[in-house]
Amino acid sequence: SAHGVLHSHVVVDSSQVVCIPSECPLTDEQLSVMPVVCLTVIYSLKYRVHLRAGQTVLIHAATGGAGQICIQYCQHIGARVIATAGTEEKRRFLREHLGVEHVFNSRDTSFVNDVRNILPNGVDVIINSLSGPLLKQSIKLLAYHGQFVEWGKRDVFDRTALSMFDLRSDCSIHVIDLISLSDKQQDICTDMLEEMVQLFIQNKLKPIEPTVIYEPSQVKEAFIRCNSGQAMGKSVVRLTNSSEPLYVNGKPSAAHLSTGNHAMFPLEVCQQGTILISGGFGGLGLTMSRWMIEKRGVKHVTLMSRRTLVELEQASNPQYDDWLKLKQISKTYDAHVDVVQVDVTNFDQVHNLMERLNQSSRPVRGIIHSAVVAEDRSL
Repeated sequence: SAHGVLHSHVVVDSSQVVCIPSECPLTDEQLSVMPVVCLTVIYSLKYRVHLRAGQTVLIHAATGGAGQICIQYCQHIGARVIATAGTEEKRRFLREHLGVEHVFNSRDTSFVNDVRNILPNGVDVIINSLSGPLLKQSIKLLAYHGQFVEWGKRDVFDRTALSMFDLRSDCSIHVIDLISLSDKQQDICTDMLEEMVQLFIQNKLKPIEPTVIYEPSQVKEAFIRCNSGQAMGKSVVRLTNSSEPLYVNGKPSAAHLSTGNHAMFPLEVCQQGTILISGGFGGLGLTMSRWMIEKRGVKHVTLMSRRTLVELEQASNPQYDDWLKLKQISKTYDAHVDVVQVDVTNFDQVHNLMERLNQSSRPVRGIIHSAVVAEDRSL
């Protein structure tokens, strides 16, 4: 897998590629979602937890792609699965399609008593993607020497929320970061990819259900489905096998690549918007303006400064030569540079400028804050 999304082509090291044999029963769209999902599951259960047959595993929010593969992998190993899901429809799906006997509610803490009723001593492994109070209640369900696998990210970055683990010194916590793993231990990732392919060929793992496929013109609908909180399975935007171009904000994605595939400078920024630079009369602001016009195709720049244009164009001004170069570059590349006298520390002045620019045909699409105040002192 390569970093980033919505690419028709990616460049990766050959060591990161595995062959998909013709006997693999999955379609390209079904396969596209599998590497991240399967590697997360295999790394968690095989390399970190060392899951064994007969152990009990509680999987939270299990109707997602990773949850479904996790259930199947546990069943392949011979572990007993208990799951949670947010709606009755999702809970019924897990019972009927994946054969999970005990499925409880993940939207409140009722699952704690439900799990205790069938497993008074707790579970051996918890696969967690919940956060806040639900996460804190989950930790209470770990059996002696249990293992807690964290797939969510919200509480990983909140150190105070993780202090609860100090209360269970007998237990282990594993925070799974697949991006770091792929950067630092690519050989393990390659081994897991090969194992993934074999598991599908042997029918030990099955495709994620449903895998909903969208055409490039439906990319907005795909993201809406993902954010709805009601979706199960995976959403896939078909690019390579589609005859449609990908449109973002009404413009073909090919136009976004015309400036050298620089994500910070798409068409909306370079040609249809204004770059606003505070401290625009300084050396950094003038040099940055020249670079954006010459190297990134930016067509509209507004320089904001407490000084006036008259002061800028005085030969005694230290930035006079930079200003002349910028004027020449803007003329050569048919760009437009505006100069406005605005104090960046004055809220009303800045607000009025933003209002005026955003009501024009070239609204603000980027801001560079380069204003500084120098206070000279004797040494």
